[in-house]
Amino acid sequence: MFNLISWNVAGRVKKLPMQANGLAEHEPHVIALQEVTATTIPLWRSELEAREYQIITSFDLASDRESLVGGRKYCVLTASRWPMEALPPTDFDLPWPERVLSVIVHSPWGEIECHNVHLPAGVSHGWIKVETFEGIYGRLAGESKLPRILCGDFNSPRAERTDGVTVPFGDHKERWSSAELSVITGLAEYDLGDVYRHLHGFGKQDVSWVMWRLGKQYSRRFDHVFASQRLNLKSCGYLHSLREQGFSDHSPIEACFAPG
Repeated sequence: MFNLISWNVAGRVKKLPMQANGLAEHEPHVIALQEVTATTIPLWRSELEAREYQIITSFDLASDRESLVGGRKYCVLTASRWPMEALPPTDFDLPWPERVLSVIVHSPWGEIECHNVHLPAGVSHGWIKVETFEGIYGRLAGESKLPRILCGDFNSPRAERTDGVTVPFGDHKERWSSAELSVITGLAEYDLGDVYRHLHGFGKQDVSWVMWRLGKQYSRRFDHVFASQRLNLKSCGYLHSLREQGFSDHSPIEACFAPG
């Protein structure tokens, strides 16, 4: 059995030790973090290496570090208790390559291809989000010899109806809508199905991101894990207590597998 936790940690600095302790309580074998910054990379490295994880960040692979400011100040970080190696970021055709980190994890059951992603928000970055979805689909829409995991903060969808319909944010723009759905639902054709929906169906409604603005709550299920069926999913759910304690505006998603 092995478990993976994916979490958008919201770039927090003061709460980072509590975030690390909260993760450690669940003893994940693989950790995928989003919204890590140049400031928090050394802090996360210290916390996780002390717990015997190997660490790789997408900033480690960036060819132009000077451009990683403003909307590009966030990277993704993957940590593993088992040896791992990074895949070339150029495998993806992306406007912001640092928003995806791909690694091969050498688990006791063999190699697993793991992709950690953070989609830019459409409200602030517009078509960069669309192009990122298209780049992810272009890279992963195919057969794979290795079992695969795709996880992270997708800033999508807008809604999921109990009748099984997934509603994207770009439902009024054909290209935008197609790009979102190509990943959120379309990669299931290539053995990368949504493990939460596979386990719970559409009757169970949940959220992973919650924001309050002017007394009104906004919430969405933005954080996902997609995985090959051969990894043999056993459980998947959100660790809401880590959000409810104020550690982030996202709840981590945990998926447990029992590869055969």
